[in-house]
Amino acid sequence: MAERVPLASELSRIMERVACEVTRHVGQLELRPVLDENFPAETGGCQVQTTLYGGYHSRITLTSNYLFFFNLAKNMMEESPTLEDVADYAVEYFNVLCGHIVAEIFRVTGVTAKFCCPIFGHKVRSEAVPFQTCTQFCCPYGWLELGYAPLPMTAISAKHEGEEKEL
Repeated sequence: MAERVPLASELSRIMERVACEVTRHVGQLELRPVLDENFPAETGGCQVQTTLYGGYHSRITLTSNYLFFFNLAKNMMEESPTLEDVADYAVEYFNVLCGHIVAEIFRVTGVTAKFCCPIFGHKVRSEAVPFQTCTQFCCPYGWLELGYAPLPMTAISAKHEGEEKEL
């Protein structure tokens, strides 16, 4: 069985699709992928991040403006959230998102991973980290950026229904 490096475009499609589905289902918010690389996202915001480990190692970050996280928490709680609620619900949403991402990567590759407890904080958005890929979205409450380090899966042969497939 040949070793394969995952295709970045396939991973990008997985991240985009899962982010839209989870956000719609959990937060009742519609995300729209931004195709313009020069999308002028705001400079300040909040960020949730975690590290994946196991059959592969990666880092996932989710950065957005506070208004997105506030409305996400409001929809999840069905009432107006406090500052603490916003942080708690952002972490819970990100837990679900990461769980779905790890499950989808497993479905495609057959390789398992776990993720650390997400951390929420305020962040000043900076230029993309060279080793990080970002997918940007817009929604009624602003912008959202899902960043992830490419999966170093050179020792993984991806499988899908018995056939080899690159991720």
